[in-house]
Amino acid sequence: MKNFRRGLILLFLLALTTCGPTGKEDAISAIPFMKEFVEQGSQSSPESLNPTRFSPLTGPILDRGFSSATYWYEFNAPHSGKENKQFIVFESLTLDRLEIYAAGNPRTQIAKLGDHFPRSLWPVGWSDFPTFPIESDRIYYIRLESTSLIKMPITIRTETNLRAFTERRVFLTAMYAGFILMLALAAALLSWRFEISSIYSTRPT
Repeated sequence: MKNFRRGLILLFLLALTTCGPTGKEDAISAIPFMKEFVEQGSQSSPESLNPTRFSPLTGPILDRGFSSATYWYEFNAPHSGKENKQFIVFESLTLDRLEIYAAGNPRTQIAKLGDHFPRSLWPVGWSDFPTFPIESDRIYYIRLESTSLIKMPITIRTETNLRAFTERRVFLTAMYAGFILMLALAAALLSWRFEISSIYSTRPT
């Protein structure tokens, strides 16, 4: 049984290192291309936003903790000479509401993401995280509200990279579930062997 447990652990560790691309090779942080404006409540509309009130974002991830504030972001999509599509990915599974507007007059809502909206309405329904396709050199305004923890990387990924990233997450989740199932079966087997041993050990000779 000890060798069985060791084998399970080695198999899980091997899967972590050999399950294909990590999805990080072509990903870049979106933080340097974003500016932020914070307001308490939801008074502002996309048309009333004043670009001079936005401040550049810094840091490796977006970390705002738990907050009832409304966060507005101006996102300047970087130039891309690639033919492959690019996406902005908000790498959190618990965001309540993300609304994305295209810059212009008026600023038009083009996407709704997050737990408040059915996944069928998300622009990229096959991605685990709220994800939106972006156009090179275009400006977007993003409204974020969430009662859950706001702490996440925001990345820009090509379609090839995003699919590899998503497939790896699915594979690792399946491997983890299988690993837990095997541990449960091993525990059940040990329990059964213990009961059998107890029965035979208490029989009169």
